[in-house]
Amino acid sequence: MSRVLLIIQLPPPVHGASLMNKKVLEFIKDNGYTTAIINLDFAKSIGDIGSFRMRKLIKFIQLCFELLIKIIKFKPDIVYYNFSSSGLFSIFRDFFFAKLSLIFCKKLVLHIHTAGISERAHRSSLIKLLYKCIFKYSNIITLSNSLKKDLLHFKIKKSYVLNNGIQDELSRGLKKTESNTPNILFLSNFLKSKGVLDLLEALSRLKNLSLDFTAIFVGNPADITHEQLQEKTRLLNLEKYVLILQPAFGSEKKKILANADVFCLPTYYSNEAFPLVILEALMNGLPVISTTQGAIPEIVDHGENGYIIKPHDITSLTNYLTSLIQDQNLRKSMSTNAREKFSNNYSDDVFRKNLLKIFKEVLNSY
Repeated sequence: MSRVLLIIQLPPPVHGASLMNKKVLEFIKDNGYTTAIINLDFAKSIGDIGSFRMRKLIKFIQLCFELLIKIIKFKPDIVYYNFSSSGLFSIFRDFFFAKLSLIFCKKLVLHIHTAGISERAHRSSLIKLLYKCIFKYSNIITLSNSLKKDLLHFKIKKSYVLNNGIQDELSRGLKKTESNTPNILFLSNFLKSKGVLDLLEALSRLKNLSLDFTAIFVGNPADITHEQLQEKTRLLNLEKYVLILQPAFGSEKKKILANADVFCLPTYYSNEAFPLVILEALMNGLPVISTTQGAIPEIVDHGENGYIIKPHDITSLTNYLTSLIQDQNLRKSMSTNAREKFSNNYSDDVFRKNLLKIFKEVLNSY
């Protein structure tokens, strides 16, 4: 069977790209491919991602030797590389790993899990040159058609679009609960750029309109701690409305999603590409309010299964939340549309089928 060397980051830390890398590994192994792994475990936490540390440089040197040895001994038919660079160090790292892979294996697949490549190339001629040298000889997977446009100015060997996918828990008997008071959910790492504070401000405006609602914030602390979020909630007099929880997994996370009525992610995170948490919300039939970042406008159909706003547009965020809180029929209609959008596009079955199709095509190419 064909051999695949995967250069990927596996959890921890837990984030969209690392979870999808784990899924890719499982799917290709289950389909009979022989695999070897280089684990890019540079970051120890969410807050560590994108920052430079001396230990990362030491780790990079170690992985260079590991990659060289593995690629010579393993003799892969395909090198699959999780390409998610944003900072200068990670761009140089990805350039070196990709070029080293191409010396020994002509079939390199770069799976890009980030947005803003064209913007970074525009800001730096050096970064643009590095991208050009990598992309010219690579098969590139992007997460959506809109993110594919980010590469229009680069010559690419072959490009593919592969939407993320997650396991359909509802098909296994999980049922959504009904509540009299609409429950708004934020489920992500506590980064300012994920729109945490924007959402709190919108909730404060909802309170001033005397609307009946509750809100739950669930996530890992990053540049905002749970204590800081609690203090902000207190200052806005939202203690009776807002509950702040530690990150949830497994059955606890499923229960939180099942008890929610609206999902909100007002992100302006610069590397936002294809948030898995929005797929989880759609799977659970939640209307989604999010922003124009990355591929989100392809996932959320404005006015159908949720609403799209511009980053930092707290007025629109407040208005759309108001509509969903006040109109139960609107929530039900969007819930049905959300569930349908997920089933047709973002399930594990759809992702696995499309992933294996890409691998087969790359293997059969020259």
